[in-house]
Amino acid sequence: MQLYRNLASALLVAASLPVFAANTVQTDEYIAVWFEAEEFDNKGIRWVLTDADTEQTEDDPDGNHSDSASGGQYLEVLPDYRVTHEDAFHPDGSLWNAFQGPELTYSSIDFPEAGRYYVHLRAYSTGSEDNGAHIGLAGDFPPQARRMQWCGGKHKWTWSSAQRDSGGNGSCGLEKTVYIDIPNPGSHEINIQAREDGFELDRVVFIKDLSGNTRVCSPNGATQISCVDGSIESADELINLRVRLESDIAEVESGGTVILSAILENLDAFDHATEVVTEVTLDEGMTFVAAPQECSHLAGVVTCELADLEPTAPGENETYEIEVVANAEGTMTAVAVASALETEQFPFNNDSSVSIEGVASIPDVDLQIEMQANATELNLADEAQISITLTNPDADDANGVQLVYTIPDGAQIVGLPSQCSGEGPVDCNFGLIAGGTSQTSIFDIEVDAVGVQVHAASASLNNELDPSNNSDTVVLVVADPASTPVAVVETDEDDSDSAGTDTGDSAGNGTEDSSSETQTGGVGGTTDSETGSEAETESEVDAETESQGVGGISGGTSEAGDEMAEAGNIPEGGTQEANSGIGNSSGGSGAAGMIFMLLLALFASLIIIATRQKHRSA
Repeated sequence: MQLYRNLASALLVAASLPVFAANTVQTDEYIAVWFEAEEFDNKGIRWVLTDADTEQTEDDPDGNHSDSASGGQYLEVLPDYRVTHEDAFHPDGSLWNAFQGPELTYSSIDFPEAGRYYVHLRAYSTGSEDNGAHIGLAGDFPPQARRMQWCGGKHKWTWSSAQRDSGGNGSCGLEKTVYIDIPNPGSHEINIQAREDGFELDRVVFIKDLSGNTRVCSPNGATQISCVDGSIESADELINLRVRLESDIAEVESGGTVILSAILENLDAFDHATEVVTEVTLDEGMTFVAAPQECSHLAGVVTCELADLEPTAPGENETYEIEVVANAEGTMTAVAVASALETEQFPFNNDSSVSIEGVASIPDVDLQIEMQANATELNLADEAQISITLTNPDADDANGVQLVYTIPDGAQIVGLPSQCSGEGPVDCNFGLIAGGTSQTSIFDIEVDAVGVQVHAASASLNNELDPSNNSDTVVLVVADPASTPVAVVETDEDDSDSAGTDTGDSAGNGTEDSSSETQTGGVGGTTDSETGSEAETESEVDAETESQGVGGISGGTSEAGDEMAEAGNIPEGGTQEANSGIGNSSGGSGAAGMIFMLLLALFASLIIIATRQKHRSA
C-alpha cells in the first residue's frame, strides 16, 4: 500500500507558524513536540557535545559540523571507529541493537495529548556506517521505534522518520514508519540510542496528526513544518502474504530429481506476519527427499514454520527448497499454501501450484564411430571417399544422434549424404539409430593441396553412456607427381683406381674413384650410400621407401643398383657409366647415354616397388 495517497492533488504548504520557540506547537493539522539534542538530562560517555570551539581530533574523522547545526551545537558518538562498510568492528562497540548503544535520556518531555506521535530526528551522515538510531519511551524500545535510518541527504543535516527495512522498501525504509504511542497526556521520559558510532544528532521532533489522516506533516528545514495532502498507512494488524511455488525443471524422466521452491513474501508495508506456516502438498508421483531444517514431512505434505516475517523488501524473500524424486509419467502437480496468525488482507495470493511433466526414462547406449578412406595416398586433384560408420551395439535406441565432420585445409566436399549440410565443418542429423544397427555415410572429397591431411569426425546423442569413443580420424597424404625429380648418380668414370685418385675429363670436370660416396636426389631429401657395398635387406629397402612418402624415389636408385650388381644383372658400379653422358666427353655423350640413364632409373623404380610389395605380402 502506498504511504501517501492522492499525491496528484498534494500541495506543499509552509505552515504559518513561528520558529520553534517553545517545546510544543499545535495547529488544526498537527501537534509538534520538539527539543534540542543537547538538552539531555543524562548521556552515555561516548556522546560528545560539539560546537565551534571543539578541536578536531582523530576520533572524529569527518570533522566539525556545528556551523550549520541548530543553535550551533550537536552531539556525536565518538570515537568514530567504523567509517566505511569495509572497516572492522571495534571491541568497544561500533554497531548496537536496541537497549545496547550509547544513550541520551530526556527525563521530562511534555505531551499535551495521548496518541501516536511520529518521530523525526535531524542528523548528519557522511557514509553508510553513521546513520542509525533507536527511540525509546521510559526505557522501553518498542519494535516500531527501532532502527531509524538515513539514506539520502548525505553531508548535510537531514530529517528522517524512516525505519530500516520498513514498507517493503529495502534497507532505506519508508518515511513515517517510526513512531511512539504516548499512553496519556503529561510528562514522559524519552530515550535515544545510537545504532552506529559516528552518529551526529541535532534536533528531535514528535508530530501527531490532527487532520483525520488527510494531511501528512513533516519538518522542513531546521525550524519549519510543512504539510501535504495525503494519508499515512500505519500498522493495522492486516497482512498480505504471498507464496509462489516454482520448479527447477518443467520435464523430468522417471526417477529424476526435482527441486521445488516455495517463495514466501509479506507485501504489507508495516505489519509483521507471525506464526507463518507454509504447507507444500506433493503429488502422488513425487517422493520426498529433503527440505530445510525448519521444515518437516509427513504423508506427502512438507510443512515449514517461520516465527516472524517482516515486510519484505524488493528482491528479498523467504525461500524453502524441497527436493523430490519424480516417479510417474504424465502431469504431476504440487500445491503450496501459506497462512499466519494475523488477518490476511488479500487471501487470493496465499496459494500457488506448479506442474511437472514426467516422461519415460531413456536408457543409455554406447554409440561407436569408425572413419575410413578408400585411399590414403593421393595426388593433387584426386577424389576420394570418406566413410563414417556409427554403430549402436546396444539393444536400446540411440536418440538425437548428430555428427560433425571437420574437413582440413587442402580438401573440399564434392558430395554429401542427404542428412548433412555445410562445407566445413559438415553437420549431420541422423535422429535415431536403432539398437543393434549401424549408419554409414559416404562423403566425396577432392584434395587440392600437397601435404598431410587429418580428417576428423565426432558424434553426439541424448543418451550416450560413454562419450570417450565418439570421435575418430583418418589421415591422407597428398603428393604432386609433377614435382618428383629423376634420380641422378654421380660416380667416377674409371673405378680401377682403388686408391681414390681423382681424374679429370676433357671438360675440366672432376670425378671420384669407386670408393667415393654416391649421392642420389629425390623428394624428401638426399641419401648417401657407398657403391659396391652389400645390398640392403628387403625390409630396409621397404622402410627407406616408406619414409619418403608418395610420388618420389628418395635415395633408392643407388641402393637398387647395388642390389642388381650383387645379383649379377649389371656390373658392379654400372650406374656410374649412366652419369657420364651429360656434358662429359670422357663418358661418351649423346642420345644413347641419355636413353640408358632413363631406362636404368625406371628399372630401379620397378625393383623398389616389387621389393616393397613382396615385403608387405610377407
